[in-house]
Amino acid sequence: MDLAAAFLRTAEDDLRAARVCLAARSAPAAAFFAQQAGEKAAKGWLLAHGYRAGRTHYTTPMLVRALALEGGGSTAALRDAVNALHDLEEYAAGARYPSHGARPGTYEPPAARIDAAEAAAALRQARFVVDAFERAARRGG
Repeated sequence: MDLAAAFLRTAEDDLRAARVCLAARSAPAAAFFAQQAGEKAAKGWLLAHGYRAGRTHYTTPMLVRALALEGGGSTAALRDAVNALHDLEEYAAGARYPSHGARPGTYEPPAARIDAAEAAAALRQARFVVDAFERAARRGG
C-alpha cells in the first residue's frame, strides 16, 4: 500500500474512533477524531496528486493551492469538501485544550463548549469530506 492509500485508510479508522467516542459520550474526542479523519483524507488526496502533505492540522491552504493548480479537474464536491474541512479544523486543538471562558482569567474545558449534537454534526461533515477525497483519489481527480 502506498502512503496516499494508507492516509485514506487511516481516515476511515479515525471515523470509527469518532463514532466510538460519540457513543461513549465523549463529544470533544469525537469532534477531534472527526477532524483527524478529514485531515488524513485530504492528505491522502494531496499525496496521490504528487503534493507534499506536510506536518500540519491545517490543510485547507495547501488544498486551495493544489485545486487551483489542478484547474478544471476539481469538482464542486471537492471544493465543498475543502470548505467542510476548513470548518472541522477548529477541532484540531479546540477539542483537546481548555480555552478562555466568558470572563477574563477563566477557562473552560472542551466538554463545556462541544456537546453531542455538535460532535455528531462534525462526524457527518467528516464523513462527507472523507467520501469526497476518497472518490477523487480513486478517479484521479
